[in-house]
Amino acid sequence: SLKPGDQYLGREGSPAYQVVKTDPSKIGAWQHGRLLFEDASLAQVAAELNRYFVRPVVIDDEAVRNLRFTGVLKIDDELVMVQRLAAFVPLSVHVTEDQVVLERGVSK
Repeated sequence: SLKPGDQYLGREGSPAYQVVKTDPSKIGAWQHGRLLFEDASLAQVAAELNRYFVRPVVIDDEAVRNLRFTGVLKIDDELVMVQRLAAFVPLSVHVTEDQVVLERGVSK
């Protein structure tokens, strides 16, 4: 069960999930076309992006999954959003027909 301030992160059809703490005052930002992140792991960012797009954002490298991000992403086209993210975090983006893969990239 979830307690106030808890957020359930999971993907339909997958048994894997996380329960993370969240600031309830920031939850409504999506209604204004923004996603707010404060010291979030890229795994958390990818899970949130996956709520908006059919093609999943995938991170296979554990070190990349654990990179941290603080910032605001405008809800937009999927590729535009991950490219904005890659402008602030050392990532490269590899796009296939079925998924968007975030991989280790050059330090920013």
